[in-house]
Amino acid sequence: MIFDCAGGFRATDRARLAQKRAQAARAVASMPEDAAQMNTIQFALKTHSIFKTVAIFLQGMFSGIALWHIVATYVLINASAAVFMQYYFMLAFPVQCLYFFLFAVSTVYALDRCASFSVIFLHLAFLVLYKINN
Repeated sequence: MIFDCAGGFRATDRARLAQKRAQAARAVASMPEDAAQMNTIQFALKTHSIFKTVAIFLQGMFSGIALWHIVATYVLINASAAVFMQYYFMLAFPVQCLYFFLFAVSTVYALDRCASFSVIFLHLAFLVLYKINN
């Protein structure tokens, strides 16, 4: 068989062509159906559910680090002012950066939950008002 390629015409053996087609068919068959059929809306929903899962974990981490920070500060303050300054200055900047990052993620997640709740609430209120008026 002769095929038109970018560099001109090339002769190809039928056995080699059948082997390439079989490999391509096996590759398509081994693909998961969800990956091949995923559209942008499904991708957005999957990404959103992953964000929600990660955000819940980070909110727990945020509260745990806040509690640890309160306890560590209390213990260092009760020791002495010199000990507090000696050990606390090493923790202050990294903990503050972590706080801001976790606070930002927690705020976005909380606002996302409020937006989702308000849409559901408005939809339910519309249905109730529609049923009352009709």
